[in-house]
Amino acid sequence: MREREVIALMRGGLGDGEGTDADFDHWLVPGTDVRLASSVDRAVHGDCPPGEPLDIWAYRAVNAALSDLACAGVSQPAVQLDLQIPRSADPTMVVAIATGVRHAIRINGATVQNGCNTTFGPTALTTSVRGAGRSSALPPGRTGAAPGDLVVVSRRPGRFNAALAHLNRPAGDVPPGWLASALLGGVPELELGRLLVEGASITAVIDANDCLLLTLADLARASGVGIDLDGSALDRLGDGLPEAVSVECLLGPPSGDLSLVMTLRPERLDEIRAVFARLGRRPWLLGRCTTARGELTLDGGGPVTETEVAQRRWSPSTAFHHPLPCLPEAVVRGQGEPCGGRQGE
Repeated sequence: MREREVIALMRGGLGDGEGTDADFDHWLVPGTDVRLASSVDRAVHGDCPPGEPLDIWAYRAVNAALSDLACAGVSQPAVQLDLQIPRSADPTMVVAIATGVRHAIRINGATVQNGCNTTFGPTALTTSVRGAGRSSALPPGRTGAAPGDLVVVSRRPGRFNAALAHLNRPAGDVPPGWLASALLGGVPELELGRLLVEGASITAVIDANDCLLLTLADLARASGVGIDLDGSALDRLGDGLPEAVSVECLLGPPSGDLSLVMTLRPERLDEIRAVFARLGRRPWLLGRCTTARGELTLDGGGPVTETEVAQRRWSPSTAFHHPLPCLPEAVVRGQGEPCGGRQGE
């Protein structure tokens, strides 16, 4: 079965078949203006790039889980952890994972709740996240996009994929300076998400911690719209990357970049630009919503299908070698975000 079929069956079996399609769930605290939101994500070490150190894998896993909360527009993030590790694991493995988790939590201003549950099996990390927002600032979820809406992404996609593509080439050249930060992936858009939700200027929002094309397909499916991608806008996204990449690299898997994809009425674009400007940022146009329900197209042409994306999945070449032995010192010592905020904009 495909993932979407499994999700639909589970939701139906749980009696949640009519629930909101979103990256999170939320509920109101009676008698207050407090809204709580939560989500859960699981990372399996076998799915990461070959040779990725455990601390970098854990760091990226927690960031991906917290990224879901950006769509909820909350602050005060907190995490609970469920670590699965082989019985044969030695202490250095556990310490490495804890190190990666700790620095992801610190960079995002989060807290740990109830320590860490532990089970035995293949190395995996389940991260449950929660945060608090105002009940008067309700997030739109994935379902509010309408034909004519603009489709915008909060960061240039493709840095993580560009790094993997660079490492797949025959060895010999010196790794470029941008490579280390790109391999760490993105950091969650928690502050931006809160500002967007509180400003009520967007019609839908989705967390792009999957490849961008599948993220767009999920948004189109949930809102019952089509999305026509602007080829010239995609070219401008590629121009901003440290190395030239194809459209497939920008949009396709595996993708470790974390960003928000949102839709908005064209007349609200200046408001969105003002929100980004408060953070020293700018939004990046991807295209426009259409009436072709669930269909993705490029410049009004034929459909771009998920099957095509799956056939282009990245795989390591014989030249691939992960260049980082551990989290870079800039992260460990708290010298700022490795791949977020203004960097790469």
